[in-house]
Formats: sequence, C-alpha cells, structure tokens
Amino acid sequence: MFTQKIIEGVVEMSVRKLVYGLFTAIMLMALMPGAAPVAAEMCGDLNHDGSQNILDISLLIQYKYHHGFTPVPIEIADVDGSGAVNILDIVHYINFKYKDGAGLECPLWSHRETQSNCLSFTAKSDYDTEAFSSGCLDNPCGEETMSVAMIEGDLHVYHDNAYYQCCLGYLAEFTVDGQNITVVESDTGDFCDCYCCFDLEAVLYGLIPIDMHDYYVTLIGIEGDTIGVDTVFCEDFSYVRFEVDGDDLHIRHINAFYNCGLNYVVDYVMDGFNITATESDTGQPADCICFFDLESVLYDLDPGVYQVSLIGIYGFELATGSVLIGGAPQLLGYTQSDCIESPLKDDIDYTYDDGILLMEHHDAYFNCGAEVDDGIVIYFAMDGDKLIFREINETDMWAYCMCYYELSAEVNNIPPGTYTAEIWARDYPTEPITLIDRRELILE
Repeated sequence: MFTQKIIEGVVEMSVRKLVYGLFTAIMLMALMPGAAPVAAEMCGDLNHDGSQNILDISLLIQYKYHHGFTPVPIEIADVDGSGAVNILDIVHYINFKYKDGAGLECPLWSHRETQSNCLSFTAKSDYDTEAFSSGCLDNPCGEETMSVAMIEGDLHVYHDNAYYQCCLGYLAEFTVDGQNITVVESDTGDFCDCYCCFDLEAVLYGLIPIDMHDYYVTLIGIEGDTIGVDTVFCEDFSYVRFEVDGDDLHIRHINAFYNCGLNYVVDYVMDGFNITATESDTGQPADCICFFDLESVLYDLDPGVYQVSLIGIYGFELATGSVLIGGAPQLLGYTQSDCIESPLKDDIDYTYDDGILLMEHHDAYFNCGAEVDDGIVIYFAMDGDKLIFREINETDMWAYCMCYYELSAEVNNIPPGTYTAEIWARDYPTEPITLIDRRELILE
C-alpha cells in the first residue's frame, strides 16, 4: 500500500509538470474570465466547441488544480470511464490526443434532463376515494389516533384504534374546500351488539396541491365527533419514481418544490450496479419557490438489476429503489384516433395475450388541438407491480373546444401476475399530470 501511494504520487507530479510545461500559454488564452459553461454534447468537450482538443485538456487541468469551472455535466470529464474525475483522466486525454492512446469513453455522459414550467395548481372536488378496515383487533385497545400521509400523490388518512361496533362496514367521504379537507366516516354494516377496535384507512387519490399552500385535514367520526386534525404540508406533494424504458433509466421527480429560477441538472455516479443521481440547480436565485415536474434519463445501460438513489438539491436522499434493465417491458406502439364529437364508449379496457398487454382508452377527453399531428403521446413504465401509462398532449396548438379520442397502447414482456394499472394524463404543458384511472389487473 505504501509503495503504491509513492508510485501514484510520482506519476501525478510527473504528469502535472509535463502538462503545465506544455500548455501554460494556451491555458492563459483559453481561460480568460467569462460566464460559466453550459451543458455539452460530446464526451471530453469541456468548452463546448464541438471538438476534443488541447483547450479541453487545459480546462480539465484548471478544474482539478486551479479551482476552475466545474464541467457541466461532470460526466463529460470522466474520459477514462472510471466513474471519477482525477489525474488519470488527464493522462488518458493526453495519450488519446498525442500518443495514439485509447479513445475517450464517458459511460455516463449520455443523459438528459427536462423540467416543466413553474406549475400552478388549483383545488378540485371530484376525486376517487377508497376506505379500508383491519377488522376487529385484539383487545385491549391502544390509544385512538388520527394521522395523515402523502404517498405518491395520494392522501392517506389513518384512524388507529377506532372503537366501533364489530359489524362495521367502513366508508369515508371526502370534501375538498380550498385548503380544507373534511373526511366523514360512516358505517354501512348491519347492527351487532358488540364493540371492538379497528385500524382504519381512507385514501383520496391524486390530490392536487394548491399554490404553495398546505391542506388542513379534519376527520369526523361515525358519531359526529372530531377524531383529529392534521396538516398536509405543500412539500409533501413531491415524490420520485424510477422507471425503465428499454435500456434507459428514467428518474421522475414529481411536484419538486424548488426555487422559481430552477435550471435542472443531474450528476450521475456509477459503482458497478449502484447508481447515485444527484440533483443540482445551476439557475439564478429567485425570491420565490414553486412546483416542477422533473425528469432525467440515463441512456443505454447494460443488462442487470441496478440499485438507484436520488439525492435532492439540498443534499437529502429523496428516494431509493431497484430497477431491472434488459428483459424489461417495452412500449411497442400507440395509436390515436381523430377527434370524436360525442362519446361512444366511456371506458378503459385491458387485453392480455402471451405477455403482450393492450390498453384501450375509449373517449379520452383532450383539447381539440391535440388532433394536430396526432399530438397525444403515450408513455409506459413499470415500477414494481405498477403498470403506468401516461397520456400527454405534446402539441403547442390550443383550440377553444374539447373532444374525445380513442387511444391505445401495446406493451410486451409483461409476465403473468397481479398488478396495479394506472393511467395519468396531461392536456397542456402548464397543467398538472392527473390520475385518470387506477385498477387491479390479474394477468394470466
């Protein structure tokens, strides 16, 4: 170990002396003060001039040893593909340019980031809901409590140790009035002359945040008494999904609560089959914050099971998960009809045959402008046991009318099993993606 460190130190000193002696003059010309660089499109192209040359080597040296600008994205400086940027990248670059060495290889530079405009939401009142009961718990009862949680855009209201009649048929009705949400419990079961404790849960699907405001949730019991009051903070609407499309990893950060001047960048570090993605903001500071839908795509991963972590702009871990690359389901194609003036069959059908799943959305309701160039694009991703379809109107056209469309999408490599199928839709870029349908699918 001691001998290795001595060798590494000698190599580094030698290379630094060589590079400084050869390129000092060029560095002085290339590194005049100026604006920080923007994202490049070529491995090793640190100055974004479309080529790989001595000026890029100079910038790499400046970054490593003279507090120069950080390459954007940092992966384009990892020219030896080691997963780190260090002296060995400088040596590799020099050998490539002047000693017929191996080519530049930045395995993680091929990625892109996209972000929505600052999203503005308004409350709505028509949400899908469900209610769940544990059945009678063993006595004695614990403390009766009420709490709430936001899980991937859904509001969960928990009533633990509820003391109700044994034949409870649990229902919960949600009312959304601005920032106030009221949940009223009811009992549709038959009467029985006994009581016990229950753990109850009511879910409101696809709750939309109001502009930077919290929701206040009140739970009313079966007898009309107030069980508790809790707050859903606006930051809690953010959530992350890791999805696979072919050999590409998609990281979606929904309702990210960030600075209004956000310029979204993701830096990737790969260690074997472990991927760490770190968000950063290269935009200008602003005296406001808002919601964004963010996405980063990492292209052309080798087959295997990857462990993925997303680190937020403020340094906190936002999500972890595993994804399968290779053999994963892929979208074979999708179709869109012309505009239909009146609905024919307001329904969603799923058909499964030999690993191929066909989703048909009858009478999907979008702006008439979506008819231009078949503007509704359907995306698919599999996240655990979730099959997620996203119907996005990507046209810039807007018409003062709405109409119905027949949409379909076909996906392969779906093994038999029990899944949750979701359809999300967005009719215009400034609108939120909303949940249209969620159901259980048993494929066999």
